[in-house]
Amino acid sequence: MRTDRAVSVAMVLNELCYNALVHGLGESGTLTVRASVRPPGKLVLEVIDDGCGFSEPADPATQAAPVGVVDRVSVLTQNRTGLGLNLVRDFVERELRGQFDIEPTPGGGTTARVEFPLREDERPSADL
Repeated sequence: MRTDRAVSVAMVLNELCYNALVHGLGESGTLTVRASVRPPGKLVLEVIDDGCGFSEPADPATQAAPVGVVDRVSVLTQNRTGLGLNLVRDFVERELRGQFDIEPTPGGGTTARVEFPLREDERPSADL
């Protein structure tokens, strides 16, 4: 992977892991980072926490989180546009030409998923 793309991936993973640790897990919990290659040559990265999660979307008319929702939930439900998530989205779309999604994990927690195409020289060889 070229240095510029590797730096973008590192920045994205750093931000997603930091968000999960600070906003998701609280004083305890598990953070999982998964990577997989899927046909036709796409890399999928997932940052999963089993923390407080989020469940209700923001009201699109007001961009406000539902009343009584904890801070982490309000950050994620405000159209998922916090500064850090905007940076992630920008790196993924502009630098990696991929897609970013964040959603509740069934059973609690949050899953942030990044998917982007690998270049020919980045794809694993069949010999491995």
